[in-house]
This record gives sequence, structure tokens and C-alpha cells, in this order.
Amino acid sequence: MKVLLIVTTAQIVRLFRTDLINTLIERGHEVTVVADFSQGSVDGEFVKIDVSLTNRSKSITKSLKYYKQIKQAVRSVAPDVVMTFMIKPNTLGVLAARSVAPHARIFAMVEGMGVVYTDNSFKYKLIRLITNFLYRRAFKKIAGLFCLNQNDVDFFVKGKFIDERKVHNIRGIGVNLKDYPFEDVTVFNRFVFIARMLKEKGVEEFCKAADIVKTKFPNAEFVMYGKEEPATTECIAEYQKKGVVQYKGVTSDVAEVLKESTALVATTYREGSSRVIMEAMACGRPVIASDTIGCNHLVEDGKTGYLVKVKDVEGFAETMKKLLMTEKEKIAIMGKAAREKAERECDADKINALICDIVEGKDE
Repeated sequence: MKVLLIVTTAQIVRLFRTDLINTLIERGHEVTVVADFSQGSVDGEFVKIDVSLTNRSKSITKSLKYYKQIKQAVRSVAPDVVMTFMIKPNTLGVLAARSVAPHARIFAMVEGMGVVYTDNSFKYKLIRLITNFLYRRAFKKIAGLFCLNQNDVDFFVKGKFIDERKVHNIRGIGVNLKDYPFEDVTVFNRFVFIARMLKEKGVEEFCKAADIVKTKFPNAEFVMYGKEEPATTECIAEYQKKGVVQYKGVTSDVAEVLKESTALVATTYREGSSRVIMEAMACGRPVIASDTIGCNHLVEDGKTGYLVKVKDVEGFAETMKKLLMTEKEKIAIMGKAAREKAERECDADKINALICDIVEGKDE
């Protein structure tokens, strides 16, 4: 079976699609990946087709160019199955694929609603209207939709974007447990924040909460990893100058970062199903996370970590203080419970096998 994946960038392929691609290949399928490979290559036994994409661009001209490139790529492959990921592939990609491959089975995956659905400014309300229109057009033409949490399932089903029978809640893309081995907690004063430095990831809330904790626990460390973004540069610089946080930029070894930490802090406003929380759980680290979509189905409050109200700076500060005052043995117990939950619910091998079964029609 020829399977064509339409992804945004090489980095996304490398970080989030590799395990699925390998599973598809192991099951005997011919895999082609369409993505913007201009910023880096990806190793793997699959065919690569390079397209230009500015993922957050609002340009109609660039969107039409992308649509035409996808049509050309799909036509050249003539796939049996098309899989799409993220907004532009899920909308423009699906519509382009259907126009030239009417007999292909198309599966889309929504990994979170993103800033389009969390920002209520006039600009994003307008973008949301356009996105909803495109989703409705695209999802009428697909064989299945994968969502990572029940809230997103409800949004698309209740909003009549798609027939409920076509929707699959897989609760996350999972992690390769071999890449994130369990390690006992040996550092008891370091909190890590791992995300793109976007406002909606809770960058400001993390910095402000860290500042509060530092007044009582001056030896506590707050380390931030992730791609820099203009919207939060000044905020991070301010708290770094005060000696509250350390911004380390992008890391190529998340598992090593987690190994040298006490806990992960995820102050995000909303996720699809937080991959970094799964990574922390797999490594045996407690997680302090926002009590929000995409996080609260992963963290068991009081058992594998703690849940805090979204944007509650004082709440995050008090919870970090609580962990700093917690006995080492209890932190170790929380870490082991997190790993056990990751093994039960976040194993990428199991999740990818389920996805492939659905794509291959074995669930019918």
C-alpha cells in the first residue's frame, strides 16, 4: 500500500512522525513524506518531496502556491492512503489531495486547536471563521479523523464537521519509551520548562511564578528550553537578568534535560495532548501542569504530579514550593507512578499500531 504523509516541516517529521513512519514501513507499506525540507534533512527509508511552506503565514498567494504543490506531489505518487497533520495540511492538503486522488482514503490528525482557538482577539476570530470553513470542506472528504483528547472530538462532532463514526480519540501520539528511559530523581531543586517560547505556552506565568518561589527558596533553579519567539523575548530577558530563570535555547536531548531535573512545569493554556508531559512521565519526573485540555488527562493530581488552574501564577508558585518541601522519597514515588502511567497509556509503539490498524481498515 502506498501511504503519503503531508507534514509541515522537516523538524516536525523528525520530532513527531518518525516512529509512525517506521511502523508503516515495518508493516510493508511504501511511505512518501511531503514537507518543507528546506531547513533540514531527515534520515529514513522513505521518499521525500520538498514543498515550500510558511506555516503561520496568512498570505493567500502562498496558500495557493502550497495547494498547487500538494496537488502535484499527490498526483506524482498516486497514493492509496493520505495522512495529514496540522492545520494547513489538514485543510488545504486534504482538499488538494482529494482533487487529484479521489479514490485515496484520507486520514487527518488534529494535535491541538492552537492559538487560532485560544486567542479571542479580532484577528484570530476572523482566522477562526476561515479555518472552520476550511475544516468543514476538508473533513467531509476524509475517511477518518484522529484527535488527541475528548474535547477536540466533541468540538468536531457536535459542530457537525464530521460524522462521529469517523473520529478516533487516540489520547496522544505517545513517546518511544526506549528514547526516554526511567531515571531516579537525583536533583531536587530544578524545575524545567520545555516549549516554544510562545505566550500561549505560559512563558510569562512560569517566569512570574519562579520569581515568587525564588524569594523563599533562593537555591531553586528554573531552566527554560525551546525556540525563542519575539512575543516573549523581553519577558524572558527581564527575569534572566534578575537571575530568576535560565534560558538555554533549543535542546537536542530532552531526556538528558529531564534527567537533571526535579519536575517539569507546563504552564500552557491548552494542548492537544502534551508530548513533553509524556516525555517527562516516561523519564520518571513529576509534572506540574495547567488543569486544561491536553494536560489534565495525563497528570493524575497528587499522584504523578499536580494540576493548577490556567494562568494562576500564585498557584504554580505554591505548588513548586510544595514540591521543594516534599520528602525525597515521596518525589521518587510520584516519579515511578508517572513512568507506570506512561507505560500504560503513552507507549508510541502501541498507539502507532492502533493508528495503522485503522488506516489499514482492520478496525472495520
